Amino acid sequence: MTYYLIDFENVGCEGMKGIESIADSDVVIIFYNASSKIFIKDIITFKNIIDRVQFQMMRHAGPNYLDFYLSATVGMLAKSDPEACIVMISKDKGYNSVLDFCNDNGFNCSKFPSIETHISYINFRQNKESVAEIEENEISVDMPSVTVTDDENNDKGNEVLTPEDTTSNADISTINTTVNDTKRTVPESIRKKVRAALKKDKVETHKYTQIYKAFLANSKKEYLEKLTGYFGTNIAQNYYQKTLAFFREFNSDANVNLG
Repeated sequence: MTYYLIDFENVGCEGMKGIESIADSDVVIIFYNASSKIFIKDIITFKNIIDRVQFQMMRHAGPNYLDFYLSATVGMLAKSDPEACIVMISKDKGYNSVLDFCNDNGFNCSKFPSIETHISYINFRQNKESVAEIEENEISVDMPSVTVTDDENNDKGNEVLTPEDTTSNADISTINTTVNDTKRTVPESIRKKVRAALKKDKVETHKYTQIYKAFLANSKKEYLEKLTGYFGTNIAQNYYQKTLAFFREFNSDANVNLG
């Protein structure tokens, strides 16, 4: 279910473009001041969806009064319906703090200049899976500025790193792990399972890329730490619980602590 919260003072009727394409379960709430002139001619395009449009007139006027009221409504909806998608329709950058709070606490909240642009974005994500697959495969690893070579004459059979005088044993271990990681990629069979497990979370494409990078961790603890570094504690815990089984499956044949 999607809630569209319209900052009418900011976007006007332009922000409601695309309203005829919302899903049957979606709700539109229009926030406006008493001084606004909302006539029937402005909302006649709602037609048979008028029953899903709510009007919230501000009882008082004042700087940012509507903004704070809309922001409080976001919090109320997030608490009452944690699985819902909340979309603020506004161009006001002041709502970015609301977005940060929701994302940090695992709520699905976004901001778009119109309903139409949000629907277009969702359709793009759904119809461009091939693009997503390419992005998901782009796993970049920052390599140290040293040379790694095989030395068959090395009695210990270890890799030789040059220059030796600038590389510690700890560095060697890290580099060996990094080299091995560059040869490992998360197969599509596991990626599909991850996407299915997180479907309700409506995870953005670039976040899947970060999850797959975290799959290269050497233990469950490190996996959680990587997720936390990417997404913050609350979201990381959610992703961790839903994907741990697939992390184990991916690393079942690797030297990874799965205990």
